[in-house]
Amino acid sequence: MKSARLTLCNVACPVCQSVEYKVFLPASEDLSIAAHDFACTNGGHGKYFQIVECAHCQMRFCSPRPSAESLTQLYSEVEDVVYAENEAGRIRTARSALRHINKTGKRLLDVGCGTGVFLHVARDAGYDVTGIEPSIDSSRRAREKGLSIMQGTITDSELEFHEPFDIITMWDVLEHVDSPAEFLSRGASLLREGGELHLSTIFVDSSYATMLGKHWPWYMLMHIHYFRKEHIERLLLDAGFSKVEYHRYWHTVSLAYLTQKIACLLPIFSYIAPLFSFVGRNIYIPISFGDISHVKAIK
Repeated sequence: MKSARLTLCNVACPVCQSVEYKVFLPASEDLSIAAHDFACTNGGHGKYFQIVECAHCQMRFCSPRPSAESLTQLYSEVEDVVYAENEAGRIRTARSALRHINKTGKRLLDVGCGTGVFLHVARDAGYDVTGIEPSIDSSRRAREKGLSIMQGTITDSELEFHEPFDIITMWDVLEHVDSPAEFLSRGASLLREGGELHLSTIFVDSSYATMLGKHWPWYMLMHIHYFRKEHIERLLLDAGFSKVEYHRYWHTVSLAYLTQKIACLLPIFSYIAPLFSFVGRNIYIPISFGDISHVKAIK
């Protein structure tokens, strides 16, 4: 599956299970993809599976799309060198997110932990941390930091957890997974009563996404779900959570990385990107357009 034309399958709405929908964006012409298309830092903006909108609840999602098994395989093969090279900015992002997390809980599980940046920051703050990550390469990099990492996903039946967690985090995860409802339900089952779930995800009903319309940059192959806040709340309540809160989510990136991402969207910037890759590697900028939110829910 390093480079393949995948067999795609039709799916029901992940929120209300309806099979009635209208096409919002037709699929890109070339759907011959590689695992790198599912790396966090890939530049494939504007390349996507068919995106549809549910006729009943207006949830946007991809259908047809790869099966759950195909997605698992693709994510296990991801090697994201650019992500690892930009960990200094991600450390700043993790510190910002950690400010909204309950300081009394100690046992913390980070789902989709990547190379362990957030776990490393949380451990330094005094938490007892564990991570789950589907990428074999990222799991290895996280273990090299001395972290306890399970390779796989939270829904893998063979993964065992012997004690409930006080806190579970899912940063930029739900929009990627086959079944958000299953992820959230599994997360609830692993939390103690009163425990906290913290997640970040993209919101298609944000002002920024609405303004850009079909040109919103987060329409990408790796994103198969596009939530409105009402959808997240419904999924959380159905999973057993309550007291949903929203906080602004800030990504801190280097000027060099920001220029590379802009060049993916506006090719004319590719001419100056090499310059910024040199002079901007140690200049960090916090960014938030309001289309990504930090969501907190209590079990």
